[in-house]
Amino acid sequence: MIEYRTQPLASVALMQELAFYCEVLTRNGITTTDVMFGYDSNLAMDEMWREMPVPPQGVVEFVLAAERAGTVMVGKSDIFVAASGIEIALCHESDLHIKAARETALEFFNRWNDKAYSPYALKPPAESGLGR
Repeated sequence: MIEYRTQPLASVALMQELAFYCEVLTRNGITTTDVMFGYDSNLAMDEMWREMPVPPQGVVEFVLAAERAGTVMVGKSDIFVAASGIEIALCHESDLHIKAARETALEFFNRWNDKAYSPYALKPPAESGLGR
């Protein structure tokens, strides 16, 4: 697994990339995802990080509905979507994270590079000197 991160992006770009992520899942035959809301969502602590199953085709609308309801704010709340070892995070710091096998992660890295989102790899703790 490798993880890439972008620089901070506008909420419109975050949602476009979430839609692309869902297209990748659908293309790979994945029929369900787990959506979780975390830090800076308007949920009680014990309601955060609960997996909510949503089909890939419904994820964007699910997130937009949660934003309309005041549960999350895209770019200001942590929103996680995971399926079959491919995880995306719309971070409360307005950036994106993708964590996947190298080949899948590179598809996102190359796309984000082409869009000038300045992606970069996050180092695992052993490589960064942490946790030794």
